Amino acid sequence: MLVSRLRAFIALWILSTCFFMSGAHAADLSLAESWLRAQQAADGSFPSSIATLVQSTDEARNALLAGLPDNEAVVSAATAFLDGYDGQLHESLARVHGASAQRGALAFWETRSASPGWGDFDHYPSTASSTAMVLQAAARRQWRGAPVDAAISFLKSSQLPSGGWNQAPNPESMLVTTYAVDALRGYQFTHAVSGSLQSAVNFLIEELTLRGDQWPLFQRALVLRAVAPFLSDTSNVTGAVNSLEDSQRLDGSWEADAYTTALAMQALAAVGNLREPVDRANAAIYGRLVDGATGLPVSGETVRLGGGPAAVQARTDRSGSFFFGALPAGGYTISVQTGGWESVSVMLSVQAREFRSTGDIVLQVPAGTARLSGEVRRADTLETVAGVRLAFSGLDPQIRFSGPDGAFAATFSDLPPAVTATRAGYESARIGLDGVPGNSFIPVMLAALGETPLAGPLFTGRVLDARSGDPVAGAQVTLSSGSLITDDAGHYETSQFAADTEQLQVSAPGYLSVTRNIVTSGSTLVHAGDVYLRPTAGQVALVHGTVVHATTGSPIYGARIDLNGQVATASMNGQFSFDVGPGQALPMEVSAPGFLPISYVLDTDGIGAQGLVFAMQPAGRGNVAVSDWSASATSFDAYQLVQAQAVLANEGAQTTRVLLFAKVYNAADTLVDTFPVPVDLASGDYALQLAPGEFHSQPVRWFTRNHPPGDYRLVFEVHSERGDEVWAERHLPLTIMPTRRIDNARLYATPTALYGDALQPVALYLNMRNRSNVPWVLPVSYSLLAPDGSPVFSGAAEVALSPEALRIEAFLEEPALQLQAPGRYRLLPSLGGSQTASAGVIDRLPDIRIEMDAQLTPEVVTPDGDKVIRATIELQGEEAP
Repeated sequence: MLVSRLRAFIALWILSTCFFMSGAHAADLSLAESWLRAQQAADGSFPSSIATLVQSTDEARNALLAGLPDNEAVVSAATAFLDGYDGQLHESLARVHGASAQRGALAFWETRSASPGWGDFDHYPSTASSTAMVLQAAARRQWRGAPVDAAISFLKSSQLPSGGWNQAPNPESMLVTTYAVDALRGYQFTHAVSGSLQSAVNFLIEELTLRGDQWPLFQRALVLRAVAPFLSDTSNVTGAVNSLEDSQRLDGSWEADAYTTALAMQALAAVGNLREPVDRANAAIYGRLVDGATGLPVSGETVRLGGGPAAVQARTDRSGSFFFGALPAGGYTISVQTGGWESVSVMLSVQAREFRSTGDIVLQVPAGTARLSGEVRRADTLETVAGVRLAFSGLDPQIRFSGPDGAFAATFSDLPPAVTATRAGYESARIGLDGVPGNSFIPVMLAALGETPLAGPLFTGRVLDARSGDPVAGAQVTLSSGSLITDDAGHYETSQFAADTEQLQVSAPGYLSVTRNIVTSGSTLVHAGDVYLRPTAGQVALVHGTVVHATTGSPIYGARIDLNGQVATASMNGQFSFDVGPGQALPMEVSAPGFLPISYVLDTDGIGAQGLVFAMQPAGRGNVAVSDWSASATSFDAYQLVQAQAVLANEGAQTTRVLLFAKVYNAADTLVDTFPVPVDLASGDYALQLAPGEFHSQPVRWFTRNHPPGDYRLVFEVHSERGDEVWAERHLPLTIMPTRRIDNARLYATPTALYGDALQPVALYLNMRNRSNVPWVLPVSYSLLAPDGSPVFSGAAEVALSPEALRIEAFLEEPALQLQAPGRYRLLPSLGGSQTASAGVIDRLPDIRIEMDAQLTPEVVTPDGDKVIRATIELQGEEAP
């Protein structure tokens, strides 16, 4: 057998002695990270005893992201596991879509409820928790538009007077409130959510102070992580921080649980850089940085609050936004001072409890320098690609990596001749930059290995509103080949463009024009990215008015006014107001329970100083009856959709509006579920309006989940729109059958790779999703086949399942295996009945033998206390045959 000669380099060092102190001590996040990495299962997940696999894997992934690139393999495996999730629970789907830019948005986006957020499952009534999780994913993926605006309005409207949120019929929930705070924080610079955020953060801090020691560790960590971005010191949360630090175990974990450990790591990292307590403060300053040449948001830039050693720093996120919270009232200076931009400062003052914006701070490149920015996308799907290495050559060489949104930027004294983009799984791309003007935009298109790029030639991009992020329809885009007009999605495309550098000019009424140089570099496929247009300063019209009762003239408190997607609620005196751009014709909808809605088209140039007055007509009593009520079946398995159909008729002489509700009772006449029935899922309307003699066919859907088998009643009710009177109801008897079923079962082993032919213990697991509503025992048999197909091991077990356990991670046994022939061994499962499971594998890897050139004898080291000696050996060689 040939054995390669290897060179070895040995490095020895001594780690400092660990001292254990009584009382509070700083948590060892490095030790926690090592422990957490070791918990990753073979499929990339992070199992937890208190959370679902998707929850714990997503939070572990978030906790380990800070350790990139060292944690790249672990994070990639976790992302791959999340990518494989195929369930229906919207919280899990939101986590998956937020973690992976490879998942498409459309199908998931269309599953929203009509209220208009998201429920636990498709088309279920909206809940604060699911809506908040989806909004978090939308913020990460930068999905914007009317669905986001409507969901934010729903979340704000469902906030309780205390500042928290609940999940009916439960009281205020810390978990749901943290979800909501994390969601709204992603929109604090684009939507009016500061009031909701401030009251929610105050509520969480108060609850954490008064009752935090009664909560489980994971909940304390969740709340601490949610409020940390709004604090400038730890004075309000000292007890919670100390308690969390003191709860870390000697192995580095919290409660030996991956979910709890990941949350604790994130919470303590979030408060780690806060200043020492100074005084109680509750004001905030926020704003946004934009590139003066391109109009694009500037992400990853450092913004300073104050000056000297006491200055506080913040980094802008992908929307260019920054935030300084928990400030005392007073005057402040916000500044940007880096080598890449001209220094700029903004002075302003804030009052107690005031959230104040600096507005857009426009950055300019210093004279004598040039800035190149760009974006990396896949050539087959146009999805953005993160983590791409961009090497700029020339007299001023630089290395950059594309961010989570695919963006990159670099500043040069001498423009480079070329940039080379590389990333594993993609073909490398080199783009020539000779003769490129400064402040150019470089679209980099990478072809994924094995995929077919989009056919060219094609030059495409989008135009967005810099303030709201909404598409700008009808914008004029001018290239060397002529002019284009953006569609309703702000999108444009053409097959005619210059072969080296294209000058892009974008303009629209009410906006400042933008000019950008786009490097085409001979490419047949160019995506010019998003161009953000800033509204023209000083050209804003005020839309204001009053909503009153048409008969009595009294104001209608709580009336909902929708101005082309902007939503306001009438105050106690019935008043409302909006800021809009001039020269527009915008649709308005005014609605209130018990009144007929009003539709109106507003001319923003014709608004008088006296404002608008909407006189609403009361809805008639009517006589709405359920004339027909049926379902396609009366017996259903667990986790099945029950579909029924009701036909309603207004038999009275007045137009009326009603609300529809459904309730489910079991055989003991106990209410097990209740939910509103959406009238129009597309528009998000729950109120049904019927004219005299008008009919309406209404579908009703209910998901059985893990309800116990037995007889049930689905009750359909027609309420007055104020919800205080039941006008009609119909009952539908149905039976939920005993169901024994599992989904997505998979047999796997750990470790999945073995060296050597000695006996080695291998743990066998069965992972599956339980879709049963009765307890039962699942027989499992399995065998291990050698690469040549011959059996080398077999076993059997019985796994007990209960309806409460939705995700099963069952340990089968831990046999000692001796696998001699290198190659892939297949682990084949066989389950009882009609249940199926996918196979697992164990790889027997070839042996490698190493001979050393020199004797490795470290210097004599005398141990002292807890000192540790570590050695690093770097080996180079060839695998022995």
